[in-house]
Amino acid sequence: MSAAFLHLKRPEQAQRTMKEALKFNRNHSEMWRNYAIMSINVADYIQAIYAIKEYMNISKKPDIEEIVQQLILSIIEVEKPANFEILRKEAISMMGQLSSKDAKIKKHMKVI
Repeated sequence: MSAAFLHLKRPEQAQRTMKEALKFNRNHSEMWRNYAIMSINVADYIQAIYAIKEYMNISKKPDIEEIVQQLILSIIEVEKPANFEILRKEAISMMGQLSSKDAKIKKHMKVI
């Protein structure tokens, strides 16, 4: 269903559909990865952070460096200072958790 919404250029609906699907299949690591990507694409960075954390907890071999980099770059571009501070705190928390699991992530922590 999410793929259909993406094809119709309705990414917000694709994200909502994926979120609903995750309620019934919380242990599917690729769904969490895809949800993180969709959340970044619709600028829902809090959900992207949550999805990345879930993906890292579930995945046996996480491949998340590119997604984290895209998320951090997107957060840096946030225009409203109040939103930036909230996102910055959440991102730092996420990076701390991720860096303990993946050494490649540590190099991105200096950016934020």
